[in-house]
Amino acid sequence: FPFQRIYYNQDYQQTRVKSLFFNQNSDMNFIGSISKTADNNNTDVWMMLATFHGTPLWSKAIGTTANDDIKGLRRMNDGNYILAGTTQYQSKYDAPWLDKIDANGNAIWSIKLSGINGSLTQLAELDNGDIAAVGLLYLKFKGDDKGNIEDVYQTCNFIMRVDKDDKLLWQRSFFHSDKDRLSKVQQLTDGNLLCFG
Repeated sequence: FPFQRIYYNQDYQQTRVKSLFFNQNSDMNFIGSISKTADNNNTDVWMMLATFHGTPLWSKAIGTTANDDIKGLRRMNDGNYILAGTTQYQSKYDAPWLDKIDANGNAIWSIKLSGINGSLTQLAELDNGDIAAVGLLYLKFKGDDKGNIEDVYQTCNFIMRVDKDDKLLWQRSFFHSDKDRLSKVQQLTDGNLLCFG
C-alpha cells in the first residue's frame, strides 16, 4: 500500500465512508455519514477533503437540524455534488431528500418532498444538466414515537426530475405488488429514462 490512514470525527459515534472522488488537484473528496451521539442527537451527511496521500485538509457535517442520511450521490459535470437520501426535517419519519453541494461542502440548494414518507436511492445527471432521482415511497409502515421506522409493509416505486437550479419538473409513483423500489436510473441515447429495481 502506498499509504494507509484511519479517520475519525471527534464527538461522533461512527463515521461511514460511502464514496470518494478525486478532484482536479488529485485531492480526495470523501463522502459518507456520521452518526448520533449524546451530544449530537441527529445523523448528518459527512464530507472530508484530503490530499492525494490522505492528509485531511477539512471535514464537515452537511444537512439539516434533523436526521439526514445519504443513499446515493453523483459528482456533476460542473464539479458539484448531488446527494440523494432521506431527511426528517419537518417530518416525523423519513422523507425523500436531494441536496446539492459544491466541492468544498457548501450548500447550493436542498429539496425535501413534503407530505410523503420514503427515500431516494440513486440519481443520474441528464444531458441538459437536469437530475433524475429514483427510490421508493412508504405506503404502509409501522413507526415509533422517536421517528424510527420499525417495519415496512407496502412501498411503491418513485421517480422525480429536477433542473440544475432545484426546480421540481415532475414526479411519478407507480405500484406493482407489496414492496416496490427503484434502485437505478440512466438516460438512454434517445433521451428517455430507463429505471429498474
